[in-house]
Amino acid sequence: MSTGARSDRGAEDWVALDLETTGFSPVSDRIVEIGVVRFDAAGREIASWATILDPERDPGPTDVHGIGHREVRGAPRFSEIAHELVWRLGGARIVAHNASFDRGFLVTELGRVGADWSGAQLVCSMRASRHAGIGPKNTLAACCEALGISNPAAHSALADARAAGQVLITLLPALAGFTDLAAPPAPWAPPPARLARVRQRGQ
Repeated sequence: MSTGARSDRGAEDWVALDLETTGFSPVSDRIVEIGVVRFDAAGREIASWATILDPERDPGPTDVHGIGHREVRGAPRFSEIAHELVWRLGGARIVAHNASFDRGFLVTELGRVGADWSGAQLVCSMRASRHAGIGPKNTLAACCEALGISNPAAHSALADARAAGQVLITLLPALAGFTDLAAPPAPWAPPPARLARVRQRGQ
């Protein structure tokens, strides 16, 4: 899925990221689905993109993310979408729920294709919810419920990315002193010569 692949990106954009993975270790596990949603400075969604990936191994907890062997067979590998992913993240502050988890996989997968993202900083919407006093639970589902954000397709990377972005943007007025907001934008990257092949859910 790809919408709004625009070139007039604002320096104050946000990009929300979510990954579904084969397990918990960025060293031994792989990304099986990635979702990216771009918001402008006013919190309006301006682009979205998602794809299932061939993890080149067992897809892992199918009962959680709903992605099995049939879905990953013939899907693009991470190396095929890496250039476009970096371009889509470029120039915006990246937000994810439980950002340290997503950052670990992102840095490791990009490292496999020769891109050094070891210095990447992500804004964590889970930490933001704690800073803003949302609780006692800070799961994405709990934050969405507390803030009245609908996420009917939970554990879909695109839906969870969209929800994480909405959580962070909704909480911004309550985040004075939240140091994560000082994270710099992701590096700019040139657009790919052509957009990557993607595999959508249900294909």
